[in-house]
Amino acid sequence: MAGHPIIRHLSNWCIDGYCFKVDMEGLAAHYEFATAMIDLSRSKDVAMFFAFCEKIDGRYQPIVDESREVVIYTINLKALLDSRSSDFNAIGFQALPRPDAQKAYALWLGHGQNLNKCHFISKKMFKVQRKESEKYFDMFEGGATLFPNDIVDAMALELRQSMEIDKEVLEACFERHLIPTAWDNFDELTKFLKKYGYLVREKQLEFSDGTRRKIIENWNSHSPLSSDRVNCRFVAESV
Repeated sequence: MAGHPIIRHLSNWCIDGYCFKVDMEGLAAHYEFATAMIDLSRSKDVAMFFAFCEKIDGRYQPIVDESREVVIYTINLKALLDSRSSDFNAIGFQALPRPDAQKAYALWLGHGQNLNKCHFISKKMFKVQRKESEKYFDMFEGGATLFPNDIVDAMALELRQSMEIDKEVLEACFERHLIPTAWDNFDELTKFLKKYGYLVREKQLEFSDGTRRKIIENWNSHSPLSSDRVNCRFVAESV
């Protein structure tokens, strides 16, 4: 992703000493890679879509079985901010379109942590109502507006299905203790992965020149940025 042309472009943005944040782990979570983060949204409508619709054979469908229950989790933002937790990520607008479409936030949960026991979390159970399910399904065109087409979608799918792991990435994760400390050294880790069919090698992943051109052309023709979208974070919009 460091070679993504729009990420390079946004990384040069600075306002009064503050620079654009590229949230790699947040992006990974929203492109269905396994992370320690739970996807959140500042939009209740988006949350309701994911509560009342389910993914079947790769496509979202409204839940119509009215005997089922769904749950909505709500964060008390003041309680979270008062706790000075560093585990809450405002992802929002990124070079890739999905987090922006989903008004994305993320919450980091460590191994063994229970979302239900977080003091700033409340939850509410709902009985499924077919009309409600169909309403939110239609509101987001069956999920199409929440998962806008993007060049990286196919690349992300290929990576998720691959049994190959980039050596440089794995080494960085091992050195930063992002992997459980069950192995004394990197060689032991690679032997363990090999035993389960994974191949660790220098992958040198990068965008082709043609893909870079398509990304830039798409950005220039459908720029998601405009001045009316700029506002203060955590400040309510006027009603």
